[in-house]
Amino acid sequence: MLLLANVLINKKVRYETVEVKSTKSPKGGKELRDLAIAGIAEAFAQPAPPADDLAAATKAYRQQLRGTSGGSREERRAKADELRKQREGV
Repeated sequence: MLLLANVLINKKVRYETVEVKSTKSPKGGKELRDLAIAGIAEAFAQPAPPADDLAAATKAYRQQLRGTSGGSREERRAKADELRKQREGV
């Protein structure tokens, strides 16, 4: 992660896009997400936003992914992939 941070030093971290998935973890999803965000904040030397702001930004980002109509699961995945490509500059 530190190597990635060095390459992307001038990019702003979008914490609302962090998704955490796990199987057989002794920690819950929220704890894992907090750990991932703390690690990203340390690696990129960018402070994580306050919890309330992060929750609102995450909700807005997920609504943007779903769009106003919702659509099928495949449509949402396609839209999410498109947004990720735009964000990565591909």
